Amino acid sequence: DLDSCFSVGFPDNLDLLRHAGAELVPFSPLADSTLPQRIGGVYVTGAYLKAYGEDLSRNNHIRRALKEFSDAGGVVYSEGAGTAFLCRSYQLERGGRKYPGVGIIPADALLTSRDRVHFSAELVDDTVLGFSGSIVKGISLGDWTLGEGHAGAGRQIANAMWIQLPGLSPVLDGVSATAQSFSTFSLLHFGASPQVAKSLVEAAQVVEQAHARSARPTEARQ
Repeated sequence: DLDSCFSVGFPDNLDLLRHAGAELVPFSPLADSTLPQRIGGVYVTGAYLKAYGEDLSRNNHIRRALKEFSDAGGVVYSEGAGTAFLCRSYQLERGGRKYPGVGIIPADALLTSRDRVHFSAELVDDTVLGFSGSIVKGISLGDWTLGEGHAGAGRQIANAMWIQLPGLSPVLDGVSATAQSFSTFSLLHFGASPQVAKSLVEAAQVVEQAHARSARPTEARQ
């Protein structure tokens, strides 16, 4: 997606997704009420949530469409404040009003205040970004964190990525709220982790092909 709110990230990522075989179809969570048709995945970029978050919370239709897409097995990748939007709720100022999010991540997005730093990270679980042990790189923005949340049946939401920050102990980031999603408050640079774009595109293609098969009319038996 790419609009006045969702436009924060590495432009190279889009080129690398195309190179991996993706056909990119932009949409606007601010203005659109539905997702594009016949898609297998959604990339929710970083966003200017503090400027547009209140307006965004009023678009019930796109929030419902994103949740239904995820519940149906669609691939969802989000980063930065885009991940806050996918949470159950998000706050635009510390201790302020909670705005309704998409709800794919069953937790609240909370403001924090860490410095921005470049990092190298390791996936600690198999995800749509790649296998456990894969190395990814990017920038930790330090402006959002995940509040307490549950994945159902009393299970805590499991983090899926260890970030190694310079001079500090590794910290957990990144969650896979569903088997087909990965969300981080950081910005990953696909150019530094070539397998990420390929893995995302392959996962989305599987979903798209499955939807195409289910949409074909059943042939009458002779």
